[in-house]
Amino acid sequence: MKIFGPVLIAIILISTSFAQLDLGVSLAFPREITDVCNSAGVVSGQTWFNTDLIDTLNDDTSTTIFPVSSASVHTSINGGNTWLSLIGMSNIGGTYYEDTWEANRTNAATGAVEYYISCETDSTLATECPDNSPTSFPLADNKSADLGAGDVNNLTIDHHGRTDTWNTYDIQSFRGGYDSDEFFFRVTLAGGWDDNHQDHSGWPWNWWDVWHILAIPILNNESEFRDSLFFAALICDINLLVIDLDDGLYKFWKEADPSAGGDDDPMNNYQRLGDLDFSSGPDGSNDFSIRFPISWLTDNGFGSWPNATDGFGTGCATVSVWLVGLDSVAFHITDATKAAGLYCHTHQYTIGTNSAPTLVDAVSHSINRDTTWVDFSCTYTDTDNNLPTTAQLEIDDGSRTLYNLGTPDHVYDDGSLFERSFTFRCAYEDTFRYQFLFNDGAGVVSTGWVDYLVPQDIHLILSTADWTIADTLSPMEPVVMGSADGIQISNIGNVTVDLGLAVSVPFPGWILSDHINWDTTTVYGHFNDEADPPVTFDADDIITEALTWAEGSLLGGGEHLSFCVDGANSEKLWMKFVVPRYYADFGDQTMTVQLWARTDLP
Repeated sequence: MKIFGPVLIAIILISTSFAQLDLGVSLAFPREITDVCNSAGVVSGQTWFNTDLIDTLNDDTSTTIFPVSSASVHTSINGGNTWLSLIGMSNIGGTYYEDTWEANRTNAATGAVEYYISCETDSTLATECPDNSPTSFPLADNKSADLGAGDVNNLTIDHHGRTDTWNTYDIQSFRGGYDSDEFFFRVTLAGGWDDNHQDHSGWPWNWWDVWHILAIPILNNESEFRDSLFFAALICDINLLVIDLDDGLYKFWKEADPSAGGDDDPMNNYQRLGDLDFSSGPDGSNDFSIRFPISWLTDNGFGSWPNATDGFGTGCATVSVWLVGLDSVAFHITDATKAAGLYCHTHQYTIGTNSAPTLVDAVSHSINRDTTWVDFSCTYTDTDNNLPTTAQLEIDDGSRTLYNLGTPDHVYDDGSLFERSFTFRCAYEDTFRYQFLFNDGAGVVSTGWVDYLVPQDIHLILSTADWTIADTLSPMEPVVMGSADGIQISNIGNVTVDLGLAVSVPFPGWILSDHINWDTTTVYGHFNDEADPPVTFDADDIITEALTWAEGSLLGGGEHLSFCVDGANSEKLWMKFVVPRYYADFGDQTMTVQLWARTDLP
């Protein structure tokens, strides 16, 4: 006969309340409660709560299959002795806040407020939890967290050719708790717990036993072995011929490498770690608590505790098992809670105490052809980790406008960056006046007005920088660019410009002039938008060593060259020169023409 034992029950529990098919495929783990924070504890005013309820333990489709259906804040104003009515939370939504939930409460004039967060999906539950210190056993409601009730309620069992209904296995309440050394659970059933039902009156032909097991898994979701190792507290007294199981904490695992001789079937790999401590019963009891040392887990591969999130996965199920012949087992899940995540911590704030946040602002710009980007940023730091109830940027560029800001970083005690970018297309905005306005709930903190001058960026690109003439030239021969020689000039800066030309360092032995003579040449330049060079170049197109701006009739144009691609952001430069009448030197000659640009300002 194959040994099923407690591992079978644990797998049954996992496959139902944790929506797993086996230990290697996790399909529905609870949401992770992260980045819990509040705004300042204002005297007789409102305090806001925020938390991110993220899905990090499931595959990519789980967020659409199991969205958060509700979230709540649990608050206490007497150190956790009693807890007030739940405060419902709502999803903020929008960029950076898709998984962020919020709520608020009105404070008294003095005192401290302790609080924790819980949330549910259709299939899971996650909650933070008060510290059970000093230790309360049986586990008290005010020192534990509600982990839900059974929602299977499949209490009618068909077995051995008969049908029985055992309402005693209806899970009406399941709670969890912790202290520095132990984990605690409390289970409330509809009737007294019974480990088994039997009828031996018809021995040997009408003999039957139905064993019942209450299972509570404990899973370290942060462990690298979470898909091959888990633990469970089992409440049972079961004898399946060759197996004798008692109440206790059990460890189950899969061997990593079957090819090396290991056994990857967890049904063959389990170990009882020790006895559970009961508050009463549990036989015949419908309300009992259990506890066991955390060290039993950490000493047997569970991982370190506390882990990064102070959290672990759990749940509760009641299962009935019976033999079918001598070599197989049938089972029936009578009830099971949702898969639960228990986070072992709470939060608190003191009314009337607060440290003001600090702000560090910055601004920068970039350009690309026809658009100027101006990037504003502010680092908000609050040593109390108070969330900002207001995060705004105000800009005065002739009119004053307020913009709400967001951030993906919802931890504020080490600095959180808020950013906003603006684009200006086909326009040049040269000066901005801005200020950042934040409020941690206790009052507005501002950078004050800051003036920012956007630097003027003159940036031209040329289709080519060379005009090569390969022919041997004769004295007084004019040479004009052909249609393919024109140099395309494009303005990709962020300001409109005027263009100008000059000839620098004339080649040795040649002199620039407005007429041809001994060792003397004339150079012309002309701007236009045409596909062909001008038919004629005249005196207004002559270039000298002195810079000439293309304005009025000079050089054909080149004024107000826009940086917008939809406007006149390009010009063609055409050139002509005339060979001197006589020249002493001959061979290759090179002339350098400078292209100048200036901002088009009044």
